[in-house]
Amino acid sequence: MKVEFRDSEVYGSNLYVEGKEFLKASKSRSEFESLKNAVFAFYNGFGLYLKLSIKEYNAIAEKTNLHSAVAFVLQSDERQNHIWYEVWVLQDNNINKVII
Repeated sequence: MKVEFRDSEVYGSNLYVEGKEFLKASKSRSEFESLKNAVFAFYNGFGLYLKLSIKEYNAIAEKTNLHSAVAFVLQSDERQNHIWYEVWVLQDNNINKVII
């Protein structure tokens, strides 16, 4: 599983996965475990906990295709007192938030 840890001016800190790579996890248990571990490590580094389940993966995969991308994003209030995670599917300059 190829993932990128990014810090973007537009999206902030995020774990970026191309759609093609993300969808590999639906066909391979080892790819899913690799993705799950990357997501856990990314959020855990910021004090958040998300252990990606098959149910959550499927909710994201429903909105993902080979030409899109998935971004696991950190969000915070202005003072950064509260930090939370969001999952976005990026496609054709659109951001689609996925509720998990």
